[in-house]
Amino acid sequence: MVPASGLSVYEAVQKLKPLTKSQIPDCWERICGIKERDFSQMYLALENVNAILKHVDGVHRLLACVLFEKDQELHAYVAASG
Repeated sequence: MVPASGLSVYEAVQKLKPLTKSQIPDCWERICGIKERDFSQMYLALENVNAILKHVDGVHRLLACVLFEKDQELHAYVAASG
């Protein structure tokens, strides 16, 4: 769903919305499974590539945060690229 060139989280959610649960059942299960969690207690892993943050771990959490309009702080670990 997300090309190698990347998308913003908002753009990825816009691509996600029209897809049905039967088209991407694993992703929807992961995203919906965290809907009620406290997003402030979740962590993400990002990589800094040429001053652009790219997802390493936590893409379903990022998508859920925007999709369900969670207004909570998210903690992220950022690694510099070599």
